Amino acid sequence: MTEATASAKKKIQVSLEEGGVADVTINGAKVAEISPDGNVVTFTDKGTQLAKPAAATEATAKKGTSIDIGEAFNTVAMYGATVEAATDGSLIVYTNGKVFTKPAPANDTAVEALKIGMKMKDGTYYVGISPDTKQAMYAAPTDAPLKLNFNKAAEYAQDLEVGGKKGFRVPSLAELNVVRDALLQNEEMKKTFNLTGSNPDGWYWSSSPNYSYGVCARCQRLSDGGQDIAHRRYGLSVRPVRS
Repeated sequence: MTEATASAKKKIQVSLEEGGVADVTINGAKVAEISPDGNVVTFTDKGTQLAKPAAATEATAKKGTSIDIGEAFNTVAMYGATVEAATDGSLIVYTNGKVFTKPAPANDTAVEALKIGMKMKDGTYYVGISPDTKQAMYAAPTDAPLKLNFNKAAEYAQDLEVGGKKGFRVPSLAELNVVRDALLQNEEMKKTFNLTGSNPDGWYWSSSPNYSYGVCARCQRLSDGGQDIAHRRYGLSVRPVRS
């Protein structure tokens, strides 16, 4: 086990596990695992931002088991990857490897472990891990107030701001499946969706195109999981998500 200097022991700890995987703990909470190939698994419910290393960052992120601790004791660099804890609890990762996000583990000092359907402080709902981004995914508190066509749905999601945060998108068809599984596990969240099966209210746009008919895109009826295609000019329900 390698620790920072005595004055920083209570803030940062790096433990090397079998196989060389490094556990990174900042302020008592496990925030990341860094593997020797530069891949990073982050543990947070506040979001993870990936940034490719700039020249200065590459100089900081040492190869091998050499470990660098940032002066503010919120940054750990090793294996060519750097993990920085922002003041809002989110994480910024600099690496040329892959980044995956998992819910923050529950312990005495970390935030409560995420549960499917959990309502976050900003009003969004945690729905699980996106099969596309491999990061934690959150659904907006409500549907768009109006039925929107495909292009307007994308614009609405891009402009949406919840709890001071943007970065929403129309979920892919695979992500809609995750949303449907999640809403069936939580009654509070379930009540915010249209599960009547009606048309068009009960059908939700995905961002997934239909390649056979370019003027169409994929959609899903969340009441029973049925999937179909719809002309992009049709107005359907929209529930944006973000990671």
